Amino acid sequence: MRWLFLCMALICLMSTDSKAQDPHFSQFYNTPMQLSPAMTGVFNGKYRFGAAYRDQWSSILSTLSFKTVQASFDIKYRFRQSDFFAFGVNIMNDEVGNGRFRHTLGQLNGAYHMQIGGSKYTSAKQFLVAGLQAGFGQNTLDWNRLWFGRQYNVASSTIEDSSQSGEGNLGALETNIFLDLGLGVLWYMLLDESNSVYGGLAVNHINNPDISLIGNGSDPLHRKFTLHGGGEIFMTREWSVLPSMALMFQGPSFQANFGSNFRYVHPNWRDIALRVGSFLRVAKTTDGYHADAIIMTTMLEFGRFHWGLSYDVTSSDLAPANSRRGAFETTVTYVAPMGERKMQIVCPKI
Repeated sequence: MRWLFLCMALICLMSTDSKAQDPHFSQFYNTPMQLSPAMTGVFNGKYRFGAAYRDQWSSILSTLSFKTVQASFDIKYRFRQSDFFAFGVNIMNDEVGNGRFRHTLGQLNGAYHMQIGGSKYTSAKQFLVAGLQAGFGQNTLDWNRLWFGRQYNVASSTIEDSSQSGEGNLGALETNIFLDLGLGVLWYMLLDESNSVYGGLAVNHINNPDISLIGNGSDPLHRKFTLHGGGEIFMTREWSVLPSMALMFQGPSFQANFGSNFRYVHPNWRDIALRVGSFLRVAKTTDGYHADAIIMTTMLEFGRFHWGLSYDVTSSDLAPANSRRGAFETTVTYVAPMGERKMQIVCPKI
Protein backbone atom coordinates (compact mmCIF):
# COMPACT_ATOMS: atom_id res chain seq x y z
CA MET A 1 0.00 0.00 0.00
CA ARG A 2 2.97 2.38 0.41
CA TRP A 3 3.16 3.05 -3.33
CA LEU A 4 -0.45 4.25 -3.20
CA PHE A 5 0.39 6.89 -0.60
CA LEU A 6 3.37 8.07 -2.68
CA CYS A 7 1.28 8.37 -5.86
CA MET A 8 -1.42 10.31 -4.05
CA ALA A 9 1.08 12.73 -2.56
CA LEU A 10 2.51 13.42 -6.04
CA ILE A 11 -0.93 14.05 -7.54
CA CYS A 12 -1.68 16.48 -4.71
CA LEU A 13 1.23 18.63 -5.89
CA MET A 14 -0.28 19.17 -9.36
CA SER A 15 -1.92 22.53 -10.12
CA THR A 16 -3.78 24.26 -12.95
CA ASP A 17 -5.49 27.55 -13.75
CA SER A 18 -8.88 27.91 -12.12
CA LYS A 19 -12.15 29.86 -11.86
CA ALA A 20 -14.52 29.18 -8.94
CA GLN A 21 -14.73 28.84 -5.19
CA ASP A 22 -16.47 26.01 -3.34
CA PRO A 23 -19.08 26.45 -0.61
CA HIS A 24 -17.54 26.18 2.85
CA PHE A 25 -18.53 25.56 6.46
CA SER A 26 -17.24 27.48 9.47
CA GLN A 27 -17.44 24.22 11.48
CA PHE A 28 -15.11 22.48 9.04
CA TYR A 29 -14.09 20.00 11.76
CA ASN A 30 -17.75 18.87 11.97
CA THR A 31 -17.98 18.28 8.19
CA PRO A 32 -14.83 16.14 7.85
CA MET A 33 -15.59 14.40 4.53
CA GLN A 34 -16.32 17.80 3.02
CA LEU A 35 -12.79 18.76 4.05
CA SER A 36 -10.93 15.67 2.81
CA PRO A 37 -11.73 12.09 1.73
CA ALA A 38 -8.91 10.96 4.05
CA MET A 39 -11.09 12.06 7.00
CA THR A 40 -13.47 9.20 6.18
CA GLY A 41 -13.54 6.87 9.17
CA VAL A 42 -11.78 9.24 11.59
CA PHE A 43 -14.06 8.76 14.58
CA ASN A 44 -14.38 6.47 17.59
CA GLY A 45 -17.16 4.07 16.72
CA LYS A 46 -18.59 1.76 14.04
CA TYR A 47 -20.41 4.24 11.83
CA ARG A 48 -21.24 7.96 11.79
CA PHE A 49 -24.12 10.10 10.53
CA GLY A 50 -23.62 13.83 10.06
CA ALA A 51 -25.66 16.81 8.83
CA ALA A 52 -24.95 20.53 8.53
CA TYR A 53 -26.94 23.64 7.62
CA ARG A 54 -25.52 27.10 6.88
CA ASP A 55 -27.41 30.35 6.23
CA GLN A 56 -25.28 33.32 5.14
CA TRP A 57 -26.14 36.97 4.44
CA SER A 58 -29.78 36.66 5.50
CA SER A 59 -29.43 40.07 7.20
CA ILE A 60 -29.00 41.59 3.71
CA LEU A 61 -30.67 39.14 1.32
CA SER A 62 -33.54 37.95 3.55
CA THR A 63 -35.07 34.80 2.00
CA LEU A 64 -32.54 34.92 -0.87
CA SER A 65 -29.57 34.27 1.41
CA PHE A 66 -26.84 31.71 0.69
CA LYS A 67 -28.07 28.36 2.02
CA THR A 68 -25.90 25.24 2.19
CA VAL A 69 -27.07 21.79 3.34
CA GLN A 70 -24.79 18.78 3.75
CA ALA A 71 -25.34 15.20 4.89
CA SER A 72 -22.88 12.33 5.26
CA PHE A 73 -22.51 8.74 6.40
CA ASP A 74 -19.35 6.69 6.86
CA ILE A 75 -18.53 3.26 8.28
CA LYS A 76 -15.31 1.37 8.91
CA TYR A 77 -14.11 -2.25 8.89
CA ARG A 78 -11.01 -3.76 10.43
CA PHE A 79 -8.69 -5.14 7.72
CA ARG A 80 -5.88 -6.52 9.84
CA GLN A 81 -4.94 -6.33 13.51
CA SER A 82 -4.04 -2.65 13.22
CA ASP A 83 -5.28 -1.45 9.79
CA PHE A 84 -8.81 -0.74 8.59
CA PHE A 85 -10.90 0.43 5.64
CA ALA A 86 -13.57 3.14 5.77
CA PHE A 87 -16.30 3.96 3.26
CA GLY A 88 -18.65 6.92 3.12
CA VAL A 89 -21.13 8.97 1.14
CA ASN A 90 -21.32 12.77 1.15
CA ILE A 91 -24.18 14.88 -0.30
CA MET A 92 -24.30 18.67 -0.53
CA ASN A 93 -26.70 21.27 -1.93
CA ASP A 94 -25.83 24.97 -2.12
CA GLU A 95 -28.32 27.65 -3.24
CA VAL A 96 -27.47 31.28 -3.87
CA GLY A 97 -29.37 34.50 -4.59
CA ASN A 98 -32.32 35.65 -6.65
CA GLY A 99 -31.49 33.46 -9.64
CA ARG A 100 -31.58 30.37 -7.41
CA PHE A 101 -28.13 29.32 -8.55
CA ARG A 102 -27.86 25.77 -7.20
CA HIS A 103 -24.84 23.53 -6.81
CA THR A 104 -25.64 19.87 -6.09
CA LEU A 105 -22.98 17.25 -5.46
CA GLY A 106 -23.00 13.59 -4.40
CA GLN A 107 -19.75 11.77 -3.57
CA LEU A 108 -18.51 8.32 -2.56
CA ASN A 109 -15.42 8.15 -0.34
CA GLY A 110 -13.01 5.37 0.48
CA ALA A 111 -10.04 5.47 2.87
CA TYR A 112 -7.38 3.04 4.03
CA HIS A 113 -5.93 3.58 7.53
CA MET A 114 -2.49 1.98 7.94
CA GLN A 115 -0.65 1.88 11.26
CA ILE A 116 2.95 3.01 10.82
CA GLY A 117 4.09 3.25 14.43
CA GLY A 118 3.39 1.84 17.87
CA SER A 119 1.98 -1.52 18.93
CA LYS A 120 -0.57 -2.99 21.30
CA TYR A 121 2.06 -2.74 24.05
CA THR A 122 2.55 1.03 23.67
CA SER A 123 0.10 3.87 24.23
CA ALA A 124 1.46 6.00 21.34
CA LYS A 125 0.31 4.94 17.86
CA GLN A 126 0.67 6.53 14.43
CA PHE A 127 -1.49 6.05 11.35
CA LEU A 128 -1.24 7.11 7.72
CA VAL A 129 -4.48 7.42 5.71
CA ALA A 130 -5.07 7.53 1.96
CA GLY A 131 -8.52 8.67 0.83
CA LEU A 132 -10.19 8.66 -2.58
CA GLN A 133 -13.35 10.46 -3.65
CA ALA A 134 -15.56 10.13 -6.73
CA GLY A 135 -18.91 11.75 -7.35
CA PHE A 136 -21.24 13.57 -9.70
CA GLY A 137 -22.50 17.14 -9.62
CA GLN A 138 -24.68 19.63 -11.46
CA ASN A 139 -25.20 23.40 -11.33
CA THR A 140 -28.47 25.11 -12.30
CA LEU A 141 -29.71 28.70 -12.66
CA ASP A 142 -33.20 30.14 -13.25
CA TRP A 143 -32.54 33.03 -15.67
CA ASN A 144 -36.16 34.19 -15.47
CA ARG A 145 -35.72 35.16 -11.82
CA LEU A 146 -32.92 37.65 -12.57
CA TRP A 147 -33.40 41.37 -13.18
CA PHE A 148 -31.08 43.87 -14.91
CA GLY A 149 -30.38 47.60 -14.89
CA ARG A 150 -32.93 48.44 -17.60
CA GLN A 151 -35.69 47.07 -15.38
CA TYR A 152 -34.86 49.34 -12.45
CA ASN A 153 -37.08 52.45 -12.15
CA VAL A 154 -34.94 55.15 -10.56
CA ALA A 155 -37.90 57.47 -9.87
CA SER A 156 -39.84 54.90 -7.83
CA SER A 157 -36.83 52.83 -6.70
CA THR A 158 -38.60 49.67 -7.85
CA ILE A 159 -37.88 46.75 -10.16
CA GLU A 160 -40.27 46.41 -13.11
CA ASP A 161 -40.25 42.72 -13.94
CA SER A 162 -42.63 43.22 -16.86
CA SER A 163 -40.25 45.55 -18.75
CA GLN A 164 -37.65 44.23 -21.19
CA SER A 165 -34.23 43.49 -19.72
CA GLY A 166 -32.42 43.65 -23.07
CA GLU A 167 -30.53 40.49 -22.12
CA GLY A 168 -32.66 37.87 -23.84
CA ASN A 169 -34.44 34.98 -22.16
CA LEU A 170 -32.31 31.91 -21.57
CA GLY A 171 -34.86 30.19 -19.32
CA ALA A 172 -33.59 27.49 -16.98
CA LEU A 173 -29.87 26.89 -17.39
CA GLU A 174 -27.99 23.84 -16.20
CA THR A 175 -24.61 22.22 -16.58
CA ASN A 176 -24.10 18.72 -17.81
CA ILE A 177 -23.84 16.20 -14.98
CA PHE A 178 -20.11 16.25 -14.35
CA LEU A 179 -17.68 13.78 -12.79
CA ASP A 180 -15.83 15.13 -9.76
CA LEU A 181 -12.72 13.44 -8.34
CA GLY A 182 -10.69 14.11 -5.21
CA LEU A 183 -8.09 12.57 -2.93
CA GLY A 184 -6.39 13.19 0.37
CA VAL A 185 -3.66 11.99 2.70
CA LEU A 186 -3.73 12.22 6.49
CA TRP A 187 -1.34 11.46 9.33
CA TYR A 188 -2.45 11.17 12.92
CA MET A 189 -0.81 10.17 16.17
CA LEU A 190 -2.49 8.95 19.34
CA LEU A 191 -0.14 10.01 22.13
CA ASP A 192 -2.18 8.16 24.76
CA GLU A 193 -5.85 7.46 25.49
CA SER A 194 -6.65 11.19 25.66
CA ASN A 195 -4.14 13.27 23.67
CA SER A 196 -3.79 13.23 19.89
CA VAL A 197 -2.63 15.26 16.89
CA TYR A 198 -3.35 15.05 13.14
CA GLY A 199 -2.56 16.80 9.86
CA GLY A 200 -3.43 16.28 6.21
CA LEU A 201 -3.48 17.47 2.62
CA ALA A 202 -6.42 17.16 0.22
CA VAL A 203 -7.08 18.12 -3.38
CA ASN A 204 -10.59 18.34 -4.83
CA HIS A 205 -11.73 18.60 -8.47
CA ILE A 206 -8.50 17.02 -9.73
CA ASN A 207 -10.13 16.42 -13.12
CA ASN A 208 -11.19 20.11 -13.50
CA PRO A 209 -14.86 19.35 -14.38
CA ASP A 210 -16.57 21.69 -16.84
CA ILE A 211 -19.29 23.65 -15.01
CA SER A 212 -20.37 25.90 -17.89
CA LEU A 213 -24.11 26.70 -17.85
CA ILE A 214 -24.03 27.27 -21.62
CA GLY A 215 -23.95 24.19 -23.80
CA ASN A 216 -21.09 25.26 -26.06
CA GLY A 217 -19.17 27.09 -23.33
CA SER A 218 -16.17 26.01 -21.30
CA ASP A 219 -15.72 26.82 -17.62
CA PRO A 220 -13.37 24.38 -15.84
CA LEU A 221 -13.72 24.23 -12.07
CA HIS A 222 -10.49 25.03 -10.28
CA ARG A 223 -8.72 22.46 -8.22
CA LYS A 224 -8.93 23.14 -4.50
CA PHE A 225 -5.98 22.37 -2.24
CA THR A 226 -6.59 22.07 1.51
CA LEU A 227 -4.02 21.89 4.29
CA HIS A 228 -5.62 21.03 7.61
CA GLY A 229 -4.70 19.86 11.07
CA GLY A 230 -5.63 19.77 14.72
CA GLY A 231 -5.61 17.68 17.86
CA GLU A 232 -6.64 17.44 21.48
CA ILE A 233 -4.47 18.26 24.48
CA PHE A 234 -5.68 17.71 28.05
CA MET A 235 -4.74 20.50 30.46
CA THR A 236 -6.52 19.05 33.49
CA ARG A 237 -8.78 16.09 34.15
CA GLU A 238 -11.83 18.17 33.15
CA TRP A 239 -10.43 20.58 30.55
CA SER A 240 -8.88 19.96 27.15
CA VAL A 241 -8.09 22.22 24.19
CA LEU A 242 -8.85 21.25 20.58
CA PRO A 243 -6.98 23.55 18.17
CA SER A 244 -7.71 23.15 14.45
CA MET A 245 -7.03 24.94 11.19
CA ALA A 246 -7.81 24.66 7.48
CA LEU A 247 -6.02 26.52 4.69
CA MET A 248 -7.84 26.40 1.33
CA PHE A 249 -6.37 27.45 -2.02
CA GLN A 250 -8.60 27.48 -5.13
CA GLY A 251 -7.41 29.38 -8.19
CA PRO A 252 -7.11 33.06 -7.22
CA SER A 253 -9.09 32.46 -4.01
CA PHE A 254 -7.64 31.76 -0.57
CA GLN A 255 -9.27 31.20 2.79
CA ALA A 256 -7.85 30.27 6.18
CA ASN A 257 -9.79 29.21 9.27
CA PHE A 258 -7.91 28.71 12.52
CA GLY A 259 -8.75 28.75 16.20
CA SER A 260 -9.63 26.42 19.03
CA ASN A 261 -12.43 24.88 21.03
CA PHE A 262 -12.17 24.26 24.75
CA ARG A 263 -13.84 21.09 26.04
CA TYR A 264 -15.14 20.64 29.57
CA VAL A 265 -16.43 17.43 31.09
CA HIS A 266 -17.32 17.03 34.76
CA PRO A 267 -16.64 13.63 36.41
CA ASN A 268 -20.31 13.44 37.45
CA TRP A 269 -21.66 14.33 33.97
CA ARG A 270 -21.00 10.86 32.58
CA ASP A 271 -21.56 11.13 28.81
CA ILE A 272 -22.13 14.89 28.66
CA ALA A 273 -19.45 17.39 27.61
CA LEU A 274 -19.49 21.02 26.50
CA ARG A 275 -17.26 22.80 24.00
CA VAL A 276 -16.88 26.54 23.45
CA GLY A 277 -14.41 28.37 21.27
CA SER A 278 -13.67 30.92 18.59
CA PHE A 279 -12.03 30.94 15.17
CA LEU A 280 -10.74 33.59 12.80
CA ARG A 281 -11.38 33.43 9.06
CA VAL A 282 -8.92 35.21 6.76
CA ALA A 283 -9.65 35.63 3.05
CA LYS A 284 -7.81 37.00 0.04
CA THR A 285 -9.39 39.92 -1.83
CA THR A 286 -8.22 42.11 -4.71
CA ASP A 287 -6.28 44.34 -2.31
CA GLY A 288 -4.66 41.69 -0.12
CA TYR A 289 -5.45 39.49 2.84
CA HIS A 290 -8.06 40.54 5.39
CA ALA A 291 -9.82 39.15 8.45
CA ASP A 292 -13.24 38.23 7.10
CA ALA A 293 -15.05 37.03 10.23
CA ILE A 294 -14.72 36.03 13.85
CA ILE A 295 -16.53 32.72 14.38
CA MET A 296 -18.08 31.97 17.76
CA THR A 297 -18.69 28.25 18.33
CA THR A 298 -20.23 25.89 20.86
CA MET A 299 -21.01 22.19 20.91
CA LEU A 300 -22.95 19.92 23.23
CA GLU A 301 -21.86 16.28 23.42
CA PHE A 302 -24.71 14.15 24.71
CA GLY A 303 -23.67 10.53 24.62
CA ARG A 304 -23.17 9.59 20.98
CA PHE A 305 -24.91 12.76 19.71
CA HIS A 306 -22.98 15.97 19.06
CA TRP A 307 -24.83 19.21 18.36
CA GLY A 308 -22.78 22.19 17.16
CA LEU A 309 -23.71 25.85 16.70
CA SER A 310 -21.66 28.70 15.30
CA TYR A 311 -22.15 32.31 14.26
CA ASP A 312 -19.93 34.37 11.96
CA VAL A 313 -19.42 37.94 13.17
CA THR A 314 -18.38 39.94 10.10
CA SER A 315 -15.10 41.83 10.55
CA SER A 316 -14.50 42.87 6.92
CA ASP A 317 -15.61 46.04 5.10
CA LEU A 318 -19.08 44.47 4.78
CA ALA A 319 -19.69 44.94 8.51
CA PRO A 320 -21.58 48.28 8.13
CA ALA A 321 -23.88 46.76 5.49
CA ASN A 322 -24.92 43.67 7.48
CA SER A 323 -24.45 45.07 11.01
CA ARG A 324 -21.77 42.36 11.52
CA ARG A 325 -24.39 39.62 11.08
CA GLY A 326 -22.64 37.11 8.84
CA ALA A 327 -23.76 33.50 8.93
CA PHE A 328 -25.52 31.02 11.20
CA GLU A 329 -24.54 27.38 11.11
CA THR A 330 -25.65 24.22 12.90
CA THR A 331 -24.33 20.64 12.75
CA VAL A 332 -25.54 17.31 14.15
CA THR A 333 -23.43 14.14 14.41
CA TYR A 334 -24.22 10.66 15.67
CA VAL A 335 -21.53 8.02 16.18
CA ALA A 336 -22.58 4.40 16.82
CA PRO A 337 -20.47 2.37 19.29
CA MET A 338 -18.06 -0.20 17.92
CA GLY A 339 -19.39 -3.09 20.02
CA GLU A 340 -16.91 -5.77 21.05
CA ARG A 341 -13.85 -4.43 22.87
CA LYS A 342 -11.47 -6.41 20.67
CA MET A 343 -12.85 -4.55 17.64
CA GLN A 344 -12.20 -1.08 19.11
CA ILE A 345 -10.35 1.30 16.76
CA VAL A 346 -9.22 4.52 18.44
CA CYS A 347 -9.07 7.72 16.39
CA PRO A 348 -8.29 11.34 17.33
CA LYS A 349 -11.09 13.60 18.47
CA ILE A 350 -11.90 16.31 15.89
